[in-house]
Amino acid sequence: MRIRSLFVGSFLAFSVAYPVFAEGTFPPAEVDVFATGSGFSVTINGVDYLGLLSDSQTTVGRSGPISEATEGVPVPVPTGSCGVCQTTVADSDIDCWTPGSGGPGARREVHTEMLSLNMCGAIGMYTVCYLAGQPASVALAGVSGAAYYANTFGEVEAQNLTGDAANDFPANSLWAIRGVVTFDPAPPSTSGVFVTDRSILMMLNDIRALPPDDAYVVEAAGGVLEGGRGAACGALPAPLFDAGLPGGPLVGQINSGAQHFGIPALGTIGIIVMTLGLLLAGMWLLWRRRRTLTA
Repeated sequence: MRIRSLFVGSFLAFSVAYPVFAEGTFPPAEVDVFATGSGFSVTINGVDYLGLLSDSQTTVGRSGPISEATEGVPVPVPTGSCGVCQTTVADSDIDCWTPGSGGPGARREVHTEMLSLNMCGAIGMYTVCYLAGQPASVALAGVSGAAYYANTFGEVEAQNLTGDAANDFPANSLWAIRGVVTFDPAPPSTSGVFVTDRSILMMLNDIRALPPDDAYVVEAAGGVLEGGRGAACGALPAPLFDAGLPGGPLVGQINSGAQHFGIPALGTIGIIVMTLGLLLAGMWLLWRRRRTLTA
């Protein structure tokens, strides 16, 4: 799979505190559990909501190492307790990207699946959550919207093209996130459960361990033309539909929060500074959006 430098449109914040695996060779298949946090912005029925979400038990399954020459075959990925997740992941499962376009057949990679993402936080009178994997399935089933569920897949690809396992790192990572947004209590005239019909592409370059062990900027990439789905594939803003109302009407969108960072274990002051930066960036982006709408 080819990972290119793409036009960066909007940004979705997604901050990750990972444990550490030794650098060098891609590790064996495993389920990773770690903490995540995000500055997050959505619009529902014309009202903008911006705040901080977090999840102390984000869970990801990753395959053992494979190569570009064999990636067309579905690769086993451990799924832990996720009852709706796929037990195999192939390139064809990853939205917006063309299978087999990653260069030499010897190039090594790892396939990933989001088993549980359950980032929640208080925004005004509401508890707002951004979900993927099992939590997203449960939320959709609660409003008879199970048919809207889609799994979230990703990939980690070695920058080295020779297949030398000792040089799997640095590597590039991407996620095609299929998220669900929930509000409790539900905003007026809604079910409180909202789903997007497209993936949001998140890219993280130059990682040096799995799970990543340092701070990295991850770009929500727009203008993706691979996969035959046009420039909108993977980009923000992403439309939100009400999963609990007849016909799934369009009610808003996932806007942008800020840039997406992987973070090492930070002290309290570092986390506060990063959080304030994410909020300020998100507020600035919302101001630009409103200015554009009123121009």
